[in-house]
Amino acid sequence: MNKTKIDWCDSTWNPVTGCLHGCEYCYARNIAHRFGGFTELEDTDLDYEKICESNIAEIEKPLKYLNDKGKIGKSAYPFFFKPTLYRYKLNEPQKWKKGRNIFVCSMADLFGSWVPDSWIEEVFKACEKAPQHNYLFLTKNTDRYARDTTYQIF
Repeated sequence: MNKTKIDWCDSTWNPVTGCLHGCEYCYARNIAHRFGGFTELEDTDLDYEKICESNIAEIEKPLKYLNDKGKIGKSAYPFFFKPTLYRYKLNEPQKWKKGRNIFVCSMADLFGSWVPDSWIEEVFKACEKAPQHNYLFLTKNTDRYARDTTYQIF
C-alpha cells in the first residue's frame, strides 16, 4: 500500500502491474522502467524461460535487487512493464483496518485483454475479504468490465 497525493483516493494497491496498450504518454510505464528490474539474490522458483516467452508473469514473493550503491532492496517492478500478478500483495487490504478509498492497479489496466480472468477474480476476491474499503478501478477496457457482471460486486 502506498499513501498517495492523488486527491480522490487515500491509497494505491497494485497486486497487478504492467500494460500492453502502448499509450504514448503513459506515466506508469515511465515509473516501471525507472524503478524496474532485479538481480536474483535468493532462491526462487521462477521459470525465467516461461516468463521471457510470455507476455505476462506471476510471482509469489518479492524479488530483490542490488542497486548501484551495493544495497539490497525489493524490486517494485521486476519485469519492468510486463503485466505481472504479485500474489503476495493480494492480502494487503485485509491488514488495513480503517476504511480507505483505494485506487486498485494504478500501475496497470486490470481489465486489459491480456489479463487472465483468474487474475481479475483473485483481485476481486481480495476486495471482498476487506469490505471496509472503497475500491476504485480505472480502465480503458470498459467493454470487458461491462460484459461480465461477476466483476460488478460492489
